[in-house]
Amino acid sequence: MKRIGWIDFGKGLTIFFVVVAHCLSDLLESNHFGNYNLLSQFLLGIILTFVMPCFFALSGFLYRAPKSSGEYLKGMEKKFCGLMIPYAIFSVIFIMLQQFDKSNVNKLYTWGSLGQIWNKPIGELWFLYSLFFIFLVVGLIDLLHIQWYWQLLIYGGLFILVQTVQLPFMVSGTFGWLPCFMIGVVLKKHQALLKNKLLFFGSLGGMLVSLVFQYFLVSDWYNTDGMVPATSISKLLSIFVFFYLFSNLHPSRLYNYFSRYGQASIVIYLVHVPIKTLLKVLLFKIVLSNYFLVVLALIAGTWLLSLFVCFLVNRIKLVRWIFYPRLVRS
Repeated sequence: MKRIGWIDFGKGLTIFFVVVAHCLSDLLESNHFGNYNLLSQFLLGIILTFVMPCFFALSGFLYRAPKSSGEYLKGMEKKFCGLMIPYAIFSVIFIMLQQFDKSNVNKLYTWGSLGQIWNKPIGELWFLYSLFFIFLVVGLIDLLHIQWYWQLLIYGGLFILVQTVQLPFMVSGTFGWLPCFMIGVVLKKHQALLKNKLLFFGSLGGMLVSLVFQYFLVSDWYNTDGMVPATSISKLLSIFVFFYLFSNLHPSRLYNYFSRYGQASIVIYLVHVPIKTLLKVLLFKIVLSNYFLVVLALIAGTWLLSLFVCFLVNRIKLVRWIFYPRLVRS
């Protein structure tokens, strides 16, 4: 399938902000820079509003409905190799790296946690887990030939259900994020919406108003990494805002830079977590006391080392297998 330039740009820019958000979140939870908590919270509140919704929506835009049960099963085999095998491998790596310096770990996982990864994802790896089950559900529903607008109603009802009833993460993570995925599917079917300025400005205004309400009415308004009722409006509207920006920006050096690394967004997503964990420990050990210097060093170091891993993936077959087992096997 031919690559879509603005999709690669969107994935590249979004994964960069994922790195920024997770670095800021780590510093905030460490309580090393209490005087700058408000700044970290503000930046997190903005960035986390759009990064994961856009990632799910970009996956939805690229989704192709299976035409037969055989095509569905073959597609799910590919998704399992591309998402769940790296998910399992990096669950082990993540826990192993935490053991080096437990005192600087914000949320410590034990080796016993590996026995629960089928239902309780470890750290930021929840995205791969939820995305796999979204593909599983949406593909199965498409085989039943249910029209997309009926699907939206079904998924909307299930979204409300998982917000009101405590269910296993396999269910809540899937149907909690499925609306974002489906917006991507709908935008692919109706691409004229990507040029609609009224939709863009209306969504931008609605998103900003929603964020203001979150700020005044929700105590931890900035903690928007999850898809919950209090944050869902701003998150869903952010997709229309950023898809408009992604698809209407003209190519430039910056555009080409992020487009190049958007093609390796899954690699960056997987490796940035252990990299920023180790870098944070190193920065704290050398006792850096300037907040802005630590933030810059942590973000730049995590991003550049993640890009170095992307370089290794393209050069070393064994490294490539960790991230793309299906491609190496074939």
